[in-house]
Amino acid sequence: MSSSEDSAPSNLQQISSDNEDFESISHKSTLDYQNNIPDSKPSQTHDEISPWASVEVFGNNPDYQGQKDNIVKTTRYTILTFIPLTLFENFRNLSNIYFLIVMLVSFLPISPVGYIFQLLPLVFVILVSMVKAAIEDLLKGKEDKKRNQQKVHVYRDGVFKDICSSELVVGDVLKITEDEMVPTDLLYIGSSQEEKLCYFSETNLNGETAVKTMSCFPLFKDTDAINELSSKKYYVDLGEPDRDLTRFDARMRCGDKFWSISIHNVLLRGVCTHYTENVLGIVLRTGHDTKIMKNIKHPPAKMTSFDKKLNKMLIVIFIVNLIICVISAGLGCYKERNTSFTLISQLIKPLGTSYTEYFVQFFILYSYFIPISLMVTIELLRLYHKIIIDFDPEFFDVEFGHASAHNSNQIGQLGLVTHILSDKTGTLTENIMEMLKFSVKDGQFDAHDFLKAIEADPNFVTPTIPFLLALALCNNVIVHVSNTGKIEYNADSPDEAAFVNYAASCGVRLISRDLTSMTIDIRGTRKVYKVLAVLPFNSDRKRMSILVKADGEDAILYCKGADNVIHERSVDFNCTDTVNDYAATGLRTLVFTERTIVEPEFTEWTTRFHEAESSLIDRDAKIEAAAALVECKLNVIGVTGVEDRLQPQVPQTIEWLRNAHIKVWILTGDKLETAIAIGRTSGVIQPGSDVLIISNDEKDTVKRRLRILRDDIDTFTNPVLIVTAVAVEYCLNDFFEEFMDIAKQVSAVILSRVSPFMKAQVTNAVRDHGGMTLAIGDGANDVGMIQVAHVGVGVYGREGSQAAQSADFAIPRFKHLIRLLTVHGHWTYYRFSNVAMIMLYKNFAFILCQLWFSFFSLWSPQSYYNDFFLSVFNLVFTVLPPFIYGCTEQDLPQYILKKTPDLYPVQHDPMMVKNLIYYLFVAVYQSVIAYFGTFFNMGNDTLVANGVISYLAVTYIVVIQVILWSNYHNIIGFILYPINIVFVPIITIIDLAAFNEPLKGVFTHTLASAYSWLGLIATIIVAIIPSFIIEYARKRFSPSKVRIYEEKAAIGIQNRKNNNLRRTWSQFGGHELRRYASGTVDGEVVRTEEQIANTNIEEQP
Repeated sequence: MSSSEDSAPSNLQQISSDNEDFESISHKSTLDYQNNIPDSKPSQTHDEISPWASVEVFGNNPDYQGQKDNIVKTTRYTILTFIPLTLFENFRNLSNIYFLIVMLVSFLPISPVGYIFQLLPLVFVILVSMVKAAIEDLLKGKEDKKRNQQKVHVYRDGVFKDICSSELVVGDVLKITEDEMVPTDLLYIGSSQEEKLCYFSETNLNGETAVKTMSCFPLFKDTDAINELSSKKYYVDLGEPDRDLTRFDARMRCGDKFWSISIHNVLLRGVCTHYTENVLGIVLRTGHDTKIMKNIKHPPAKMTSFDKKLNKMLIVIFIVNLIICVISAGLGCYKERNTSFTLISQLIKPLGTSYTEYFVQFFILYSYFIPISLMVTIELLRLYHKIIIDFDPEFFDVEFGHASAHNSNQIGQLGLVTHILSDKTGTLTENIMEMLKFSVKDGQFDAHDFLKAIEADPNFVTPTIPFLLALALCNNVIVHVSNTGKIEYNADSPDEAAFVNYAASCGVRLISRDLTSMTIDIRGTRKVYKVLAVLPFNSDRKRMSILVKADGEDAILYCKGADNVIHERSVDFNCTDTVNDYAATGLRTLVFTERTIVEPEFTEWTTRFHEAESSLIDRDAKIEAAAALVECKLNVIGVTGVEDRLQPQVPQTIEWLRNAHIKVWILTGDKLETAIAIGRTSGVIQPGSDVLIISNDEKDTVKRRLRILRDDIDTFTNPVLIVTAVAVEYCLNDFFEEFMDIAKQVSAVILSRVSPFMKAQVTNAVRDHGGMTLAIGDGANDVGMIQVAHVGVGVYGREGSQAAQSADFAIPRFKHLIRLLTVHGHWTYYRFSNVAMIMLYKNFAFILCQLWFSFFSLWSPQSYYNDFFLSVFNLVFTVLPPFIYGCTEQDLPQYILKKTPDLYPVQHDPMMVKNLIYYLFVAVYQSVIAYFGTFFNMGNDTLVANGVISYLAVTYIVVIQVILWSNYHNIIGFILYPINIVFVPIITIIDLAAFNEPLKGVFTHTLASAYSWLGLIATIIVAIIPSFIIEYARKRFSPSKVRIYEEKAAIGIQNRKNNNLRRTWSQFGGHELRRYASGTVDGEVVRTEEQIANTNIEEQP
């Protein structure tokens, strides 16, 4: 023992100096390790802690600097901060800043448009966003109020009282009943359960459903906690509140005596009690000082591909807008200075002033190039699609419930995925373990056959008793006896439950357990083992050990772990072939060992271990160092092979993803052989595929292997690249380009023995290399890669739901990924991108009429439209078409998308530059027709009359054009589109007749003329016909792959047996039919007529 350890304050030193006997030392070591706390005897030295605050039990604590009450608010806003915060959030959007500038400029006297008609649309858009934020916040506030008003039982004035949870204060003593959520961070001091144990789960804290055990604080183990706390003044010294869920460093003191407190003594807010009545605890942290509230944070912001493309388009449009303004202002100044009117020329302002005024005025007039309602429309559509995912009945699973969309911004990304990075256990598999095989010194056995052999000959089990004892003892299983007398096992992991249940089936049953002992029924004979120490499993140790001792026997250490970890610590490791054989069939393997610990080694080790666990400085490191002293010289007694069954339809889902041209990467912590086996059973590795393995730990060898594979990659058949842990690090850090070159050309990638950090590192590398990544997992170890990926998907897991809670989307099963990508992803991106282009198109068509008007107004910045009509064009008259399109449009029915994965990738991205040019061309043509058609039709009518008729023409052209661009028509469109068409003239007439006196003549004269309406109709028809002809010709003479399937969906397959495709000439042209039947469309080979007739595509019922 080092001098530093000798000088450290230790309760163990006191125990040793008291010359306690061997049994009492063993008992204390067991108790203290289970809770990671010192013995109930107080420490005399306490200079290791510098308290941040002290709390008096039952005291008022007026000087406590943390939160005293237990009020919790998860709302973002208060009455005072709501307006400034929501305004700040809205004006982070560049488009809103743009329209704010336009609105401020419109206040100038030179503005051609009244400021009120710039102000109202902007206020409307901001108000919609603010109302949305307010509703979401009010819903959170409702939940907060429910939690804050929950009744709790607190000990005050000598009795237990019912008060609201929000009224709890630090220092209170609280009583929790069975199956009740803990409302604060509590120091657990006792319960009505035998031995004052408390059973609890952390489902609400971290998603883990396993029931865990805690013993009461040792000071109160043998006393009545209420009487003890009432008779003396006790204080708790606390550190500053933090978010570390694995630590809680504090101490209790009374006078000059001190007792250390760790996380293993504290019930954190959010945990739920089970099987335990009347749990008592001292309130240590309240409200937002509790660990769970410190950990609440928003997921990282992710900029979507759709938003990036839209921002680029808006920037281009803004630049074009500025160019038009510059040219228009220049032409205006030129016309102004070249007038033949002498009087006017004398009133002309200086060139700089005149140009500035012209520029500002044209800037306001042309501001409608960018639709003010674009972003709010997209946000509302995102909210709608989030609700659709949440209530999609096809996502429902009996065990795990519905899917959930946590981040509606990412819905469109689901239609663009190129790489899926998936966890294995619990994601591809069920995470329900069943032991299928095991190996002991007497041979290898099939688990089911072994049980049958025992039934035939009960003595057959005798040689395997030591191995079965290891299965029954080496675990953290909680034993609960139900009211019916049935024994229930609740394990931290399904592996442990499988082991204990199998041992029980073989006649070695774990029948009871507490903190200090375990009772085993060995074929009718009960044997009690004292639990002396438990060394738990974690991701760094990759092993778990338990030290037990039966009366009259030596202490035995049982240890189980991964083969590579056990190999380093065993003396007779000769089971490598067995482990590899089991792993090759897809089984999860563990190696079980034992070691007998005799005196004096046992006493020396327990002394050192007890000192380590009592330390307040570097406690974890000291415990690990002590564990290393005993987890060595192990004797292998058996190897287990546990099956984790695949989830339903995993191979079919993998095949669908492959056919959709999505690269699948499997990232698993399992060993190489297990990863290969799962790759084959899941379909990631296809029959006949070449498996390319890089598993060497030497850097130069990995480099050489990568270069060989890259050079010879074309010689392999459907190659699958498999890389192990150390080689993965080399690939990412030293040979990244070579690695990614190979990864691009293989059909799939499997990485084994990877840590959670490496998973996130790999995901980030694939993302940075240009792939649209989707990460999917079910456990806490998958959260990192889920948050790094473009899209994170969590699968509801049996061991917890941290991944689902942290992800953008949560689904019950891996198979639901198909529907998430095809129906929701494909449709949503198709809708959003087309809605964005439609909104840009309609504003192009609308404001270009203003540009044509300038040619006839001597480039005078005068508005062609009435101010009122300017403000309601986007927000009233043309608001429905984008919404209807964005909510209902389908390029293909969902049954075709699900059955035809090669249609998943975007076939025709509306947001490509060439498509923007096409929409601009359509808008230019239609605006020319709307303006000049009205100009020639109206003859000598007034300017304002021309403006009204052109306005109506553009509005109707836009609405009808959107209808013609739609592929899918349903009852919603049949109802809302006619309403839109009818309400436009009604609102126009009401405004002209009742609220706009200067324009009343337009109502009484122009709109009263049948000639005006006939001219309007003719203008609309002429404007629409070319676009209709172009669309028809493109679909008829150059059909895309999507168009082919649209036609198939339209006509159906009436009779597959006669292999006859019937197409009516009213639907298709003969030329197109001949091209389609010949098997080529746009240079691509497609299905022939016979193949189409036999295609397995059916209409949904």
